[in-house]
Amino acid sequence: MQYFSELSGKKVFTQDKNYIGKVTDLLFLPNETPLVTKFIVKTPKGNTVIISDQEVRKNGIGFIVNNNYKQENKAENEVSLLNKL
Repeated sequence: MQYFSELSGKKVFTQDKNYIGKVTDLLFLPNETPLVTKFIVKTPKGNTVIISDQEVRKNGIGFIVNNNYKQENKAENEVSLLNKL
């Protein structure tokens, strides 16, 4: 298990080592056992990118996403971790 404090601020790169930004929030399904579904990443220009957890892999310094990752939207049934606290 990992805590949000261990994920927040971690750098996100593509497989080709292009920097995307830093993790700022997580989206999850509010079940009895919450399931993280997406990562919210803030780019250096201040834009927000939402990436499916299926595209994200942890590495030593942060996270790697597929080069052709698809930007997602927040689903109606998903909850933001920071907005829920």
